[in-house]
Amino acid sequence: KRSSEQQQRHVEERLLHLDQVNLNQSLQLKSAELYTQEDWWINDIVLASQHHYSPLNNQLNRFNLNGDWQFNSEFEPIIEFLSQTESLPESIVIHGNTDLNLRYQLQRANGTLFTLTFEPNVTDIEGSIANLPFEGGYINTQCNYQWQQQQDKNSSSHFNCDNIELALQAFNPGVLITDIAAEAALSFSTDSSLSTAINDINEPNNLALPAEIFGVRHASVNLTAKGDLLDGQLLIPQFQMNLKKPSSAYFVLQHINLEKLLDIQPQVGIYADGIFDGVLPITIENGKAEIKGGQLAARAPGGLIAVAGNPAVDQMRLSQPYLEFAFSALEHLQYSQLSSSFDMNSLGDAILKVNVKGKSRGIERPIHLNYSQEENMLQLLKSLQIGNNLQNQIENSIQQ
Repeated sequence: KRSSEQQQRHVEERLLHLDQVNLNQSLQLKSAELYTQEDWWINDIVLASQHHYSPLNNQLNRFNLNGDWQFNSEFEPIIEFLSQTESLPESIVIHGNTDLNLRYQLQRANGTLFTLTFEPNVTDIEGSIANLPFEGGYINTQCNYQWQQQQDKNSSSHFNCDNIELALQAFNPGVLITDIAAEAALSFSTDSSLSTAINDINEPNNLALPAEIFGVRHASVNLTAKGDLLDGQLLIPQFQMNLKKPSSAYFVLQHINLEKLLDIQPQVGIYADGIFDGVLPITIENGKAEIKGGQLAARAPGGLIAVAGNPAVDQMRLSQPYLEFAFSALEHLQYSQLSSSFDMNSLGDAILKVNVKGKSRGIERPIHLNYSQEENMLQLLKSLQIGNNLQNQIENSIQQ
């Protein structure tokens, strides 16, 4: 526990609660070399370790130290332990199993060199992020870390995880994505000689600040991913995120079924079908994402839009007779072309501009409809009130 006195008040705060801490250790000394083995019990977490200390030229401050750690557990005791430190956001709920093998080496001579290799294997992952559920996942990778300090006290480090394999059977951010497979690589390096002093401690927080404090020389994440979505696929062919400069990626949508999308939350009297493809270019800067120049288009031969028998639309037809022709055209519109641009700012505010061309049953002349829709996509993914948005846009586009 820690305590502090502020404005004549005494405050106590619990940092960590340990119900049980047990350690069994064996030591063996051979020719000035020390060997140890440990079994640890910390609450419900069980670990094992082995270490070997070897001095250089009988000097205790010049040595080699290496060791191994093993850990195998379900997530529950880990999450329970970490939740005491408030190091995990409340929006994350996760279950699963983890198996970890870790090996390290510390060399101290003219300088200091520390190397670490660990192989996490996480299976049976399920849970949610911000109430968005996922299940059936696993993560496999091998990570390496090296920290070195020279006699001049300057230090450098490098961390990388290559060949990260991630899979999820299902993830639902508002629209169900299944059979997700991703491959990634993570790298991070620092150089203390690049560190700069922080002149103004009241400077607003931003993602560049850690780079200034720790002398980050390079930090990047490379990712490719794919998943099944609405009878089609969502692809991320290549995504490279760099901490020190703007990053870009693009999402590819292939063979997306519009009817399946509307079936997620059907609206009375509103029907649409067709197969769509799209490309969404994404730019990430200072931790915020934007989409500029996104394009969506229906595949030939097009599809059907049918708006009839919807109570809200019927009410508008009675109260606003000048919209009668437009609603008549939408009762059975067989479109041959449907395309849209899509732009979204960092707050999730999106503009969708749609162009529709086709023929309506009972109307000889071709139908050409243009309309734009503004929507916050973060809120839309939560509500998915697609049908209501469509009927509102019918009136707005005709009036324009």
